[in-house]
Amino acid sequence: MSHHNLRLVGYIRTGDTHVTADEQRKMITDHCEKYGHHLVGFTHVDMEKPQYGLPEALAALQEDDGIIAMDLDRFVRHPEDRLLDLRPLIQQFMHSGKVLVTVKEGIETRSAAGQQRVNDFLSEWFDRDNVTMHATSDRATHQ
Repeated sequence: MSHHNLRLVGYIRTGDTHVTADEQRKMITDHCEKYGHHLVGFTHVDMEKPQYGLPEALAALQEDDGIIAMDLDRFVRHPEDRLLDLRPLIQQFMHSGKVLVTVKEGIETRSAAGQQRVNDFLSEWFDRDNVTMHATSDRATHQ
């Protein structure tokens, strides 16, 4: 269930994606219009370092309801660090009464269904990463 009339800060990062900042901005704007959210502005980081724009976006949460991004990977420095980077961030949202929204995955952490969805994504990534790690480890052992 999607909550309406949320005041959201758009978070854009172009590192590790073929989607331009303008394309991300449009996706976020369209999503907010579709679901009746108020987009208060954007933070933009045009590097592969999410920590540069994230503090600005998190600081805006004192006055706004949450952050919206194209996908969860916008908050991750390296794909192999997904769980390490995302778990504390998602926990912060779940316990603060603020919301994290992603367009691509359809996540909204304010609802129980949205929290379950993000947990499912983290579990899927954990399982996939473990299979990859074990396969790599097995290949190295047999060489």
